[in-house]
Amino acid sequence: MAQPLFYRKEPLFGLDIGHGNIKVVELARKNNRYHVNGYGRANFLDSTMDNGVITDPKKVAKAVFELLTETVIGGIDTTRIATSVPVAQSFTRMLTLHKMSDEELRSAVELEAEQYIPLPLEDLYLDHESYPSLSDDEDEIDVLMVAVPRRVVDSYVELFNLLNLEVSLIETSLISSVRGVRHSLSGSLEDDAPPTLLVDFGARSCDLSIFDQSIRVTGTVDKGGEDITAAIAKGMKITSSKANTLKIRHGIDDKGQHQAALMKAISPVLDGLIHEIKKIERYYSSRATGGDKTIENMIILGGGANLPGLDAYLSKKSGLTTTICNPWKNIDFNQLQEPHSIETASFTTAVGLALAGEEAQCD
Repeated sequence: MAQPLFYRKEPLFGLDIGHGNIKVVELARKNNRYHVNGYGRANFLDSTMDNGVITDPKKVAKAVFELLTETVIGGIDTTRIATSVPVAQSFTRMLTLHKMSDEELRSAVELEAEQYIPLPLEDLYLDHESYPSLSDDEDEIDVLMVAVPRRVVDSYVELFNLLNLEVSLIETSLISSVRGVRHSLSGSLEDDAPPTLLVDFGARSCDLSIFDQSIRVTGTVDKGGEDITAAIAKGMKITSSKANTLKIRHGIDDKGQHQAALMKAISPVLDGLIHEIKKIERYYSSRATGGDKTIENMIILGGGANLPGLDAYLSKKSGLTTTICNPWKNIDFNQLQEPHSIETASFTTAVGLALAGEEAQCD
């Protein structure tokens, strides 16, 4: 979005706080190409967060500090950050409205927020951005509305104050991830990409979005990597630890002795995801210029994207060409060690945050 919750044009690094883990990325632009200054990840106790609110900022601050000063690969040489809040703790909606003045638009968005969001406006940070409508109606515009509870954002600000980090930008992880995917496709944020469906496969949920010059449709499936692990453990009557090992090692791409049992356990979770993918695809196609636009490509990202065989399974079931996002594709590491392939897609949000400065310049 051109005007996220907070923004100031300064050199920055991306800091992504996920489900029990932190990822950081700092990039430098040289000769029209980005290079990695530093990157890394660290874990922290998930009990230090509650519904998106950082309840024990000192413990999380300790994990961030150790990552930035001890375990980061390369280095972080700025104290300004761009960060994101989880989609699950935000409210994102695409509205179709008639063209109106800026003041009327703000009022219309606030009215929609009051009707749609189960929190009073004074408890929210509310933002919006307008785009040309997908329909043929020249009197209409599409408006992306984003709202985040103040208690969530304020807990992040408290954390960064403890670390003496200056907040340059806070946005939802959905927006960051889209930026990371766009850059991975062409090495730029200015080139138009074809309409693409994104699936951010997280630990507790899967966030879906369709990008067509902007985020056009969003959705969420309340199942993720942890649900697959739990389903395997229950279906095969094994411990969660062993179930997770089987998931990572074999997934749905193994032809060995575990294949039938794994598929029986995993299928219900993935079938729910396929249902939502087809639903959001139909909704987009029905709205886009008389129904003559279709989605052909799907990109999966997030910590669960590297489940063995996931891309082939989703491609077969959805009929869409499916690939795993590599956010580092158009970025140089120089002499730095590159992340393990199993972690590649999980850095999409952090890379997208590190690229936030370039998008602001494009806007």
